[in-house]
Amino acid sequence: CLDGSDEFNYWQLEINECAENEYRCHNGQCIPMEFFHDSSLNPDCLDRTDEPR
Repeated sequence: CLDGSDEFNYWQLEINECAENEYRCHNGQCIPMEFFHDSSLNPDCLDRTDEPR
């Protein structure tokens, strides 16, 4: 918001912690490492960052 009201308590936002066997998508989503770069036709990250373009 322009008045900054949406920034109040921003520090309380949850940030996903991925396990060692997971890939962190650019949007913070975690997917199993075996799904990373497995099929460009079927991305597993909602933002499609797990597959090459």
